[in-house]
Amino acid sequence: MRTIYYKSNLFDQAGMASLLPPDPPPVVPRQDKRTLPPDIRQEIVNLHAEYSAFRPNELTTICFVKFGRKPSPQTIKLVLASGPKPSRERRFQRFTEMTDAFTRRRTII
Repeated sequence: MRTIYYKSNLFDQAGMASLLPPDPPPVVPRQDKRTLPPDIRQEIVNLHAEYSAFRPNELTTICFVKFGRKPSPQTIKLVLASGPKPSRERRFQRFTEMTDAFTRRRTII
């Protein structure tokens, strides 16, 4: 009985509009939990560009420490194969490309 009185009071206040359902909330696109956010994808590509000897499990550990998310090694391989271009260059030249011995030593230390 209570709902009948509630509906009749709504009808008295709002008229026919009270009989129609309220506007549905806007549809929020669902994000797949398996996809990595763009900042994590970019960081994986940047790390691999800076030091190409990183293995997928090492990149996974770095992502876990830095972002708190641990993607699988297969996901890392997929990001490296089809991910974005690196946004930064290597900070240092390769050891074999450095001509000055002092520069080599300073870079390592």
